[in-house]
Formats: sequence, structure tokens, C-alpha cells
Amino acid sequence: FLLRIEDTDLARSETRFTEDIMESLKWLGLNWDEEPVYQSKRFSRYTELADQLLAKNLAFRCDCSPETLNALREKCEKDKKPFRYPGTCRDKKTVNSPHVIRVKTPSDGETAFTDLIR
Repeated sequence: FLLRIEDTDLARSETRFTEDIMESLKWLGLNWDEEPVYQSKRFSRYTELADQLLAKNLAFRCDCSPETLNALREKCEKDKKPFRYPGTCRDKKTVNSPHVIRVKTPSDGETAFTDLIR
């Protein structure tokens, strides 16, 4: 199997965490087939793909703060409703930094997929 290290959150990722994961897998007798793939070393590829999605209008930049989104989540939880991103930045022409890239899903209806692995 391929071992992929999810270390893109640079503020919270530490080498010791990766080492612990690898040691635990070895202890369990699980040996990966190739060199581990560190997601943090693939930022340029992810940027390239995000730019393609943006160019095709399949994604958008969102500058909603974590605090704003958490407040919306808490309100939904209080109202016993599922949280759904409200689309605040979906049609904005410019956004501030920092921002994230969100995939443009249909505004109406349901988005579903079949997981071919499970």
C-alpha cells in the first residue's frame, strides 16, 4: 500500500507525529510498498489543480473567517439543522487573503456519489 502523510497543516504538523504513525504501522506489521508521499511536498501540484478549477468556474475563493463559519455551525446545531456553507463568497469577484478554495457544488438539490472502494 501507499503511505500518504497528511501534513499540509504546517502549523500543527510535527515530524514526531509522522514518526509515531510510521512506528505504529510497523509494529502492526503493516509495511508500505514505496516511499511515503508527503502532501506538503505537493503544494505546487495542488495550486496548479486549484487554478484549473477556478479557471473553469468549478471552484471559487472564500475568505469567510473560521469564526464566522463556526458561529454559523453553532447556530445550525442549536436549531438542530445540518450545517451547509451558505455560499457567501460563491459569486464574489474579489476576496481578501487569507482564503480557501471551495468546489462549486450545485446550489439546489442533492450532491451524491457512489464510493467505489467501499
